[in-house]
Amino acid sequence: MPSRLLTLKKPEAIADELERHFPSEVRSLEETARRASTGDAMAAREYLVHWRQLADGFLSLLHRQQPEVIVEQSDGRLLIIDANGDATETTLDRLLAVAPVAPCSGWIARVGPGRGMALRLLAELREEVPGASPLVPKAGLCPHWVSGDALRTAVRLIGHALAEPLEREDRSAGSTSLLKRAMELFELDKTELATLFGVRRQAVEQWERRGVPAERRAKLATMVAVGELLARKLRPGLLPGVARRRAPAYQGRTMLQMIKDDRHDALLEDVRTSFDWATTA
Repeated sequence: MPSRLLTLKKPEAIADELERHFPSEVRSLEETARRASTGDAMAAREYLVHWRQLADGFLSLLHRQQPEVIVEQSDGRLLIIDANGDATETTLDRLLAVAPVAPCSGWIARVGPGRGMALRLLAELREEVPGASPLVPKAGLCPHWVSGDALRTAVRLIGHALAEPLEREDRSAGSTSLLKRAMELFELDKTELATLFGVRRQAVEQWERRGVPAERRAKLATMVAVGELLARKLRPGLLPGVARRRAPAYQGRTMLQMIKDDRHDALLEDVRTSFDWATTA
């Protein structure tokens, strides 16, 4: 049966479906885009982390629902079978390319900022999948979730954040750069990182060469989002120690143990909520 993500036509119903599968990512897109609109360059980077996470999530979900359309390669990459029957690997680059303009999408005027940005991403993906129903916003809808100047600021910062790694890295930049960043933020060696993902050190070494498998990218992206948020709020040098400190809020576990136990989404939500009111440590 075709995926509802590819066949639903009513925007509100599609947005509800997106929130059902990806609630954290939808909220995070709006939150980071709003901060980027105030001139926060770090928020623009976080926005791209969540955009990549949502793009990977779309592809992984569609692969499970329609494996004959979204196929998995031996190296873990998910490719789309196009109308000619060929597997195309342009998908992730194409989805990333529209990230900076998503805050300007007419979908935002229809279903709200976070949901509208997610719809813009899904609309791009639908263009690549044979048989999917196209998504085109109604003419005349303009987003007014921030002022014009703020919107231009968000678009500019997100564009800069996207362009820098794309200029200097190859096709696997999205995952390999996140891998490197996670190790830098938490001061992890390859063995420690492997433990957090339940794999061997050799697997991490392979990820560095070939890119991180699709099923691991969402967790990696969330881990980096946690680290980026903590790095911005804590004094320099404190993050690795804080991440290794047991906390009552995590039932005596450390942040790294939360990640190891696949509680990374809950950890991100808790850290974001904690810093909604807290001042820099």
